[in-house]
Amino acid sequence: AWWPMYFTDYGAYLNSNRRLAALGAEVVCLAHNAVITGADEVKKYFQGAIAAAEAYHKRIVDAVKAGKDPRALAGELGVEIHAQTGPLPVDFFQKNCSLLIKNSLKHEGISVEKPA
Repeated sequence: AWWPMYFTDYGAYLNSNRRLAALGAEVVCLAHNAVITGADEVKKYFQGAIAAAEAYHKRIVDAVKAGKDPRALAGELGVEIHAQTGPLPVDFFQKNCSLLIKNSLKHEGISVEKPA
């Protein structure tokens, strides 16, 4: 399962992944769960990470543009990723998904009014 982690800046996340994909590295050690070996496999990994981030970003932006409440969307996305990944509490994922939503909307210049 791919869960993009652009918790601070969507554009910077993509740029970092693109730079890493272009390095020609033969080994990449992931933070919590794997080691990827072979230059082609490493490049494919980063290409997959970029594609997943772009798809997740589009999903978020499209949902909000269609009228989905960002808070409700964060709740739904958090439940979804929690079901795929595991032991941390669902609210951990929901809070992190709200950061992804915030960064996706910021990247697109979309302002979401907060209720008074």
